[in-house]
Amino acid sequence: MTLYEKAHFEAIKFVHDTLFGHFIKPQDWLGQSGVTAGQDVLEVGCGSGFFTVPAAGLVGERGHVSALDNNPTAVDHVKHRTQQLGIENVDVVLADALHTGLASGSFDVAFLYGVIHNLWNRIETLLPEMHRVLKAGGILSISASPRIAEERIIKGVTEAGFFRLVQKTSRVMNFERLQGAGP
Repeated sequence: MTLYEKAHFEAIKFVHDTLFGHFIKPQDWLGQSGVTAGQDVLEVGCGSGFFTVPAAGLVGERGHVSALDNNPTAVDHVKHRTQQLGIENVDVVLADALHTGLASGSFDVAFLYGVIHNLWNRIETLLPEMHRVLKAGGILSISASPRIAEERIIKGVTEAGFFRLVQKTSRVMNFERLQGAGP
C-alpha cells in the first residue's frame, strides 16, 4: 500500500462515514437500483463499505455481494468491517473495474455509486466489462456525479450499445443489460 492509497482511502472514509451519513441513506439508493433479497450484487468501488453493509442486508442470506475496489486499504478495511459485523454473504475483491476477473453472467445488479467520475475517461472499457459480468437483463446502476452531467452519463452509457436506460430517479440511473449487445 502506498501513502497515496492510504491517504485517499482515509479521505473517502471520512466523507462517507461522517458527511454522507447525514444526507444519504444507502438503503434508499440500493432500493432504487432494484437490489432485493436473493440477488447476486456487484459493488464497484466499495471504499469504506458505506453501501456494502446495507447491500448485504438487502440481499439477505440467499444473496451475495461482491465488493470490489482497486485500493488495497479499502479492501482490507471492508474485509475487517464485514468480519467484525459477522456478515458472511460478502466477498471483498482487490481488482480493477475495467478487468474484474469475475465470472461472466454472475450478477443481477452492478452498482457504481460515487465512482463514475473516476472511471469516466475509460468508459469504453468499463461498459463491456460490466455487460460481461451481468446476467441477461441485469441492471447497471450509476449514481449521478456532480462532475458529470446526468445527460452525459445517459448518453455515454446508452450509445455504446450495451445498455438501455430503464429508470432515472433523483439519485440513480438504472440501465438494463442488452442481450447480445455491443460492438
